Amino acid sequence: MIFRHIHNRILLPVIIGGVTAILAAGNVSAQILDEGGFLDLEETVQHTFRGSAGQELFISAESVDFDTYLTLYGPGGRYVGENDDYGGTNSGLAVTLPWSGVYTITVGGYDQWADRGRYFVTVNESTPSYLLYEENSLSPGRYAEYSLQG
Repeated sequence: MIFRHIHNRILLPVIIGGVTAILAAGNVSAQILDEGGFLDLEETVQHTFRGSAGQELFISAESVDFDTYLTLYGPGGRYVGENDDYGGTNSGLAVTLPWSGVYTITVGGYDQWADRGRYFVTVNESTPSYLLYEENSLSPGRYAEYSLQG
């Protein structure tokens, strides 16, 4: 199988019974925030980032020490969303930002009287992967090349 790198994308041809599918995995995300810290009992910690209306993000809070809980607030302290159950004891929130401005992520423990330890919070801009489906026949040793733009 041949992997090709074109404009920060990986092109992966998959050939099954005369059917060629090209999967293009682009930059799955652009990182906006990557911070960590230590959460003590009965404590919450805030992290901020600047966002734009319509921006699609995935926000996560992860820890091997405790069950994380995150809440997202928009400009002016307006509530946007919360999560505590992404991937077991981690938190994850997929969101399209409703306003432009400074956003605040509050990280805490699901059980504020028992949860404490190190945690990491990340904000990634979502970029979808693309799949092109094409049906054709190829002779042995031959290949077809496709290009995707996203």
